[in-house]
Amino acid sequence: MELLGDILKGGAEVAGAAGISIIGGHSIDDSEPKYGLVVVGVVHPDRILRNVGAQVGDKLILTKPLGSGIVTTAIKKGVATPEQISEITSIMATLNRTAGELFIENFSSVRALTDVTGFGLLGHLFEMLEASKVGATVNVETIKFVPSAVQFVSEGICPGGTKANLKAIEDMVDFGDVHPNQKLLLADAQTSGGLLASVDPDEADRILAELNAAGIEAFFVGEVQAGEPRVKVV
Repeated sequence: MELLGDILKGGAEVAGAAGISIIGGHSIDDSEPKYGLVVVGVVHPDRILRNVGAQVGDKLILTKPLGSGIVTTAIKKGVATPEQISEITSIMATLNRTAGELFIENFSSVRALTDVTGFGLLGHLFEMLEASKVGATVNVETIKFVPSAVQFVSEGICPGGTKANLKAIEDMVDFGDVHPNQKLLLADAQTSGGLLASVDPDEADRILAELNAAGIEAFFVGEVQAGEPRVKVV
């Protein structure tokens, strides 16, 4: 019961930081502990950022490093150090509020936006490309990965969901000579991942600088290109 209290307190604190009031709820009597929230809100109909609308030449920006699925699997296996647990917890507990508000401030320059969660970077990117009828190039050299995730995947630690993601997406991706471990990292099923934005190339450097100045570990993923909805990894 003490742990349950901590969970409820933590949820209330984060909801408060996001400007959300918890106004109700219900309990489930089950063998496994479960805790979750549903968010209900409103948005101006002329300022909706959707996962469609990416244009050729757009730069792709992601606001959190990849690898949380792999690291949380390592935690479940009992092989993660306290420092590694602290690092990934901090990343996952970081709200997307600041990044989201900054993208809204630059509404006219952000052509498409999605979160990166269960389908991994490649899965959510492909959804955006398919809806926008464009392709993209992804550059692994510019992408930030959680260091411990790189370590764990090299040791063969990887969640089943990530492997399923890769299998589902690999026919839509040209991987070239990319290392198999990098393929898994790009497909890693994220918990509380970042936001992926397709941004006007003329404004992309400025918006990335503003994200970084706000303390967000954002980086370029690649760029949108003409052609069928496919991803080329270089």
